[in-house]
Amino acid sequence: MISDTTTDPAQKIFGIGLSKTGTTSLARALHKLGYPTKDFPSIIYKPHRLVGLNEEQLHHYTAFTDISVVPFYKELDKRFPNAKFIYTIRDKKEWLASCAHYPRFNRSVFSLPLNIIKLRQEIYGTVKFDEEKFAAAYEKHHKDVMKHFKDRPTDLLVLNICEGQKWQPLCQFLQEPQPEEQFPFANVRVNGHA
Repeated sequence: MISDTTTDPAQKIFGIGLSKTGTTSLARALHKLGYPTKDFPSIIYKPHRLVGLNEEQLHHYTAFTDISVVPFYKELDKRFPNAKFIYTIRDKKEWLASCAHYPRFNRSVFSLPLNIIKLRQEIYGTVKFDEEKFAAAYEKHHKDVMKHFKDRPTDLLVLNICEGQKWQPLCQFLQEPQPEEQFPFANVRVNGHA
């Protein structure tokens, strides 16, 4: 549980998309926009439970992306009432195919640290890729996010980087000028799919 006794008045940005939805690209884009960004912030883990994100990183950085943010987004929303949330999505079928080929989802459980095991169990219901469980996790997370931010369009941006949404919606949401340089796509496989 993230402590809500200390609040940071600075605006925070939290990327709350699942793995393989453009989270690394989002992190690079936020960095290019001038936001100190931590991709995959560290998790505070105690035996058998995830406690929260690393407090030092929460104070040091402005933007946070990747799956380690996902379990805590509702608590972070309470703690940082002025925060902006960016929910990266992609076509579910393409997402499942990308996850199936992602080497980190196919490693032996014995090679993973306990916090990663617990994180994946909590989000995906499994440690290694399982199409049925991942599909269910995708649907559950989508419903939860949309319900939590219902009627709050200024707090949540749904961004499909994999379908070509780039600087324009991101910069409009954050009220930032749009860079002239290309959007920083990352983790794209040779066949063009992330």
